[in-house]
Amino acid sequence: MSQHTQVSRTALMKLLDSHAERAVVYIHAPAGFGKTVSALLWLEHRGKIKTLRHSWVSLDGHDNKTADFCKRFVTALASFQADN
Repeated sequence: MSQHTQVSRTALMKLLDSHAERAVVYIHAPAGFGKTVSALLWLEHRGKIKTLRHSWVSLDGHDNKTADFCKRFVTALASFQADN
């Protein structure tokens, strides 16, 4: 039987909360530093407080072409204005 443990990221949640009103919040850290988990926890936390629209762009070492990044980024942003 496995037991799941979650590390409190209170300072990080407060930092992300302080940037919640910005149009874009970018999270950058080396692999394995908990970016995905932290972002998901924050979105879950914010969802309980108020609606926060979000989109996800996941990149790895193979996503190093500017055109490919721009296409993914613009597609993610376009999801906010589906009628446009």
